[in-house]
Amino acid sequence: MDSLLKDLRFSFRMLVKQPTLALIAIVTFTLGIGLTTTVFSIVNGALYRGLPFEESERIAWIHRNKPSENNDRMGVSVPDFFDWQARQSAFEKMAAMSSTPVNLAQGEGRPERFQGARFTADMLAVLNVQPVLGRGFREGEDRPGAEPVIMIGYDLWQDRFGGSREILGETVRANGVTRTIIGVMPDGFGFPERQQVWLPLEIDPSVTDRSEGPSYTVVGRLNPSTSMD
Repeated sequence: MDSLLKDLRFSFRMLVKQPTLALIAIVTFTLGIGLTTTVFSIVNGALYRGLPFEESERIAWIHRNKPSENNDRMGVSVPDFFDWQARQSAFEKMAAMSSTPVNLAQGEGRPERFQGARFTADMLAVLNVQPVLGRGFREGEDRPGAEPVIMIGYDLWQDRFGGSREILGETVRANGVTRTIIGVMPDGFGFPERQQVWLPLEIDPSVTDRSEGPSYTVVGRLNPSTSMD
């Protein structure tokens, strides 16, 4: 114990004599602890506790690969996504998504930025979750030219709209586009990672070029008779 106290006193004197070194050490430890905590939270949530949805063990991320380039995780092109939907039998439902920041404003008010995501219409069926108020995206609302709609998160509903149940049918501006609020997601829902705003992912099924254009993340819910293996 005496030796430990001597070491601590010596370390304290050295830090006082060299404040720059002390600051670097404190910042380094702070960043290291913060990063470790973040990584643990992700691993604990995704791998050990699983996704917070009913029968989450049946939810799978689906991606392409290209062994010739040692690339085993690639986004999914629009033609591949529609081909998979039409031809596969392992999944009950498949849906595509992408993450995007959303600048949200009421009326002519100043926009506020939120983390957002775009979903195709089947995403909530894949996750087996429904809004606590209103509805999710309908088939056709994820196609170009559809009526612009939006779903918002529970916290956003409470903080910006006072939890009013009259929110359905109101309009907001999302990235400059006027959209109608159709649903409020459950408390704690933030898929894929702490989002508070969801827009339809409008993709055109007539696109045929697999090498060009955007690619998306695809999620599916396995049939009960199909194992993950």
